[in-house]
Amino acid sequence: MELGTTLIGLFITALCVAPFIWFSYTNKQHKKQIINSMTSDPATKITKYEFCGDMALGHSATENRVFFYKKTKEHTLKQAIPLADFKSCQVVKTTDFQSNGKHQVIKKLDLTFHSKNSHQKDIVLPIYNADESMIMGGELLFVEKWAHEIQEKMK
Repeated sequence: MELGTTLIGLFITALCVAPFIWFSYTNKQHKKQIINSMTSDPATKITKYEFCGDMALGHSATENRVFFYKKTKEHTLKQAIPLADFKSCQVVKTTDFQSNGKHQVIKKLDLTFHSKNSHQKDIVLPIYNADESMIMGGELLFVEKWAHEIQEKMK
């Protein structure tokens, strides 16, 4: 009798835990696909990367490039930025005041790379847009951290 109860308990536990294991596995595979798709060259190794919602930023130490990936409903944006071509990197916040005029609301959040060459345009990576997503989830901390790290690598 106790063996039967134990087996039933183990079976029910396995049924409860299996979806979490499956979700974790598919999530890791999806992230691995995104990291591999960020570079067009399979020999490029992204040494550091981080995900934030529907986007990812990565850095290749061997090529000194930053890779960006963002998927929206309309399109997928992928970009590789050689840091040697740019002099600085900064976070650009576009804010607006609420109707009561007391609180600032971030409408847009971009990571901007300023070019060394005046003939080359700056590159703007769209991190957050209030028109696309109502709630900001960690994008501000994410982009500020990466802007600081990228700026250190440019020195």
